[in-house]
Amino acid sequence: MLKIENISLKLNRKIILNNISADFSDGKAWIIAGINGSGKSVLGKVLANILTTDTGIITGSVTTSYSSFELQDKIMESERKKDASRLMHGATDKGTSVKKWLLLKDYKDKVYADKLLSMFSLNMILDQGLRNLSTGEFRKIILVSALLKKPDLLIIDDPFDGLDRDSRTNLKEIINEIVSNNQKLIIITSRVEDIFEECSHMLLLSKGCVKYSGKIKKGISKFLEEQNIEKEYNLTKNTPILEGNIKYRSNSEPLIEMKDVSVKYGELDVLNKINWNVNRGDKWKITGVNGSGKSTLLSLINGDNQQAYSNNISLFGRRRGSGESVWDIKKRIGFISGDFQLNYRVRTTVLDVILSGIYDSVGLYTEISKIDIENGIKWLDYIGLAKKKNSMFRELSYGEMRMVLLARAVIKNPDILILDEPCQGLDNYNKEKILLLCEKIGSDPSSTILFVTHDQSVNLKCFSHSLVLTKNTV
Repeated sequence: MLKIENISLKLNRKIILNNISADFSDGKAWIIAGINGSGKSVLGKVLANILTTDTGIITGSVTTSYSSFELQDKIMESERKKDASRLMHGATDKGTSVKKWLLLKDYKDKVYADKLLSMFSLNMILDQGLRNLSTGEFRKIILVSALLKKPDLLIIDDPFDGLDRDSRTNLKEIINEIVSNNQKLIIITSRVEDIFEECSHMLLLSKGCVKYSGKIKKGISKFLEEQNIEKEYNLTKNTPILEGNIKYRSNSEPLIEMKDVSVKYGELDVLNKINWNVNRGDKWKITGVNGSGKSTLLSLINGDNQQAYSNNISLFGRRRGSGESVWDIKKRIGFISGDFQLNYRVRTTVLDVILSGIYDSVGLYTEISKIDIENGIKWLDYIGLAKKKNSMFRELSYGEMRMVLLARAVIKNPDILILDEPCQGLDNYNKEKILLLCEKIGSDPSSTILFVTHDQSVNLKCFSHSLVLTKNTV
């Protein structure tokens, strides 16, 4: 099993890991815990041989398999490059299929492969292209890929993020089986409630340093203390909400109307004859199992799905495809999702990412007023990242990037705020701040929110409507 001694790592001249030591031979299953920005995910990549340390010693020769949301970024970047090549040659195929990417034909244990595909409901999407998967479906195929390899050491970063209730239950069953079979396991998490009871030891990180290493019971106590220290930040401070687009705020104007809306990718029906109206002031909680079409439904609204033009959809009282531009729509909508985070790849500062929300651009290409800059700094202060305003966006932790993109979505106080799994990747403290912000925005009678979540515990007071999607329909 692995043992690390005094390892340190800098990324872009910033110390991320500082003199970390741990002996993972103790116990079958470990938790690497810490709040957002603690360095836990970077350490996971070091243990999986994805990153190389600057100093220190790593001993123990083991095969590793690594599962994380950030792998989706790398996979989709590869798909985008292939897609560009296909377009140059006039091809318009679906891209790499799930079956091909999983390399199912290469695994000798067909029974185990069939079991995983069945448990995570993946059999129906094996022929589907990767680019058409929902966030939850993508998460599941990354998990299954890691599990199929049956490595000496399995590393899973934020295991439950993006999974529906049934998939979470199935993952717990698989984890229990792995530990029972004496396979080594490391779970990386920012939340106490995601700690598996099968785990016996914890490595707790804080600002790139070891806060605790040892038995799980004491580790949980130390982790709770760490979260309480973080909560000393004032969550009650005023949210820097602007007056916003008052010129658009007519109570009689319908915002979204869908009539018999259907979306199909190849032979797969994603949405089938959906009828749905959203009026100003509605606060919708949207739920459904992985692959039920939640993200697809949102993409029909924010202008990113070409099938919106072949359906009967009206936004702000105007039929889609009647001459409006994508920017006419986007300037009135604030949007955040896991896919958007993956695609925000421009090298720019944290402050400029937030300010780009005013202009609906990826990157900032317009001269900014002093008032807008001041407001952007206020948002950074609210989310606790004021000291990182000049840092590069892609150098932030996954959770920190999500906080910044939410501030980007709300800085213009949009007519519709679309939040697709906004708490994904966040520790409890940052999740609380996000939900507090959503509650604050929702307290405005004229604000309209579409909030997609798998987390059954999220039940904001401001929610006025609920939309539950099953496969293909409401």
